[in-house]
Amino acid sequence: MSDLWLTRVIPDLRSRQARRDLPSAVGMHHRIRQLFPDTEAEQARAVLGVLFRIEDGPQGPHILIQSQAQPDTTALPVGYGTIATKPLTPLLEGLKAGRPVRYRIAASAVRKPGKSTRALYNLKPVVPLSGTATITDPGLLQSRLAEGIGRGKPYGCGLLTLAPA
Repeated sequence: MSDLWLTRVIPDLRSRQARRDLPSAVGMHHRIRQLFPDTEAEQARAVLGVLFRIEDGPQGPHILIQSQAQPDTTALPVGYGTIATKPLTPLLEGLKAGRPVRYRIAASAVRKPGKSTRALYNLKPVVPLSGTATITDPGLLQSRLAEGIGRGKPYGCGLLTLAPA
């Protein structure tokens, strides 16, 4: 598995550019692309593995960016906000079968199992998901973390974040 990096940007809401980018998914996508080397548009997702999510916290909004390449943090405009990047290697190495984790993803918090799965496990058609999980296949989880979850991946969406429970 290639290296993964997690970058947190806390936009300075006094910055006109930050205020313009935050409500616009397209604007945010373009701003985040500036942090990485130029790549053919069709290849960027596969080569760079960039996923992002905007979260509201007690101190205001922040942007989480996961990538397979270390971002060039100097590419943000002066005064845009504070930025910190760290490798996810320690987290990935700590993923072991049976370990409980907390997870976060901007997605529908339900699972819709197919007919045969419902019959096999006696499940309802829609299963609400809880805020915690137990790792059963660390290798599969690592690949899902790197690839992202859901249909919005070409637009940078689908970032799944984990923390020990």
